[in-house]
Amino acid sequence: MHSPYAPNITCAKRGSIKCLSLALLMYFLYTTFMCINYIDKNFEWNYKSDEAKVVPFILSARAALIKAKGEGTFWSRKYAYPYFLNNRSVYYKKNGRDTCLHSRKCSGYRNTREGKDETIRKIKRILKVTKLLIQLNSFKLTPNMRMDLLINLPRPHVRVHMVKNTLMKLAVQKTPFEAIIPYLKESNMYMFIMNENYISFTLYGNKMFSSLYKEYKTNNFIKLSVFENTILNKTETENLINLKSYSYYFGHVVNRINKIISDIPTSIMQIPASIARGIYLHTQKEKDT
Repeated sequence: MHSPYAPNITCAKRGSIKCLSLALLMYFLYTTFMCINYIDKNFEWNYKSDEAKVVPFILSARAALIKAKGEGTFWSRKYAYPYFLNNRSVYYKKNGRDTCLHSRKCSGYRNTREGKDETIRKIKRILKVTKLLIQLNSFKLTPNMRMDLLINLPRPHVRVHMVKNTLMKLAVQKTPFEAIIPYLKESNMYMFIMNENYISFTLYGNKMFSSLYKEYKTNNFIKLSVFENTILNKTETENLINLKSYSYYFGHVVNRINKIISDIPTSIMQIPASIARGIYLHTQKEKDT
């Protein structure tokens, strides 16, 4: 008598037969349509000349099914398109536009060579207009604190990015922030302040963010900064951040200058009479001679 707990050999055989049939079908499609250059007015495969001209068998099989079944089938739908392929030489041409399968929207794009080059170019563009670069310890920044940074900081003037050390090293070369290269260690986030008026705004100018400043300070998340090609340590960075804005100090200087100019006539009137008499006699002698 067959035990109910024994494995169902018949089902297992049926499953293996189905898998074998599917494998044979895929192999048949692969060998049949491997060398076919499928060209349509809306669909065409192009290849880079310096790379191998190899078409994955899934693509060839799909093209054949579209041709046999028509454009309205499941295989012609947008979500059936295989974005996960690893062949960089394959390009998709539709409506006269070439789009690489490794586009920005694909997961893992930042880890590709193209993604890393784009990150370096973006950081270089930001550094061209950056006045102060602050290095933050990402290990001491909780997810909530990172969200506070992104939400409360003034986006057009202050930006926060997490960049790998190797990419940051390439980005800061031949820039005023090249002095930070020896300090590119561990995991870091970077705060790019592009306007001098927002240096003080960064940590305590915003009322919503000022309540969190004590938590940030005790958490010791600032490592160093670069200002005018000079490395500033944590204390010097906080002192610089806690300074008032440029317009504040400029207003004080203007007021002092105006006060000095207004005091000049008063000081002239307060010259002692003996000194004034001596100056007058000296000028008279020069006229007589």
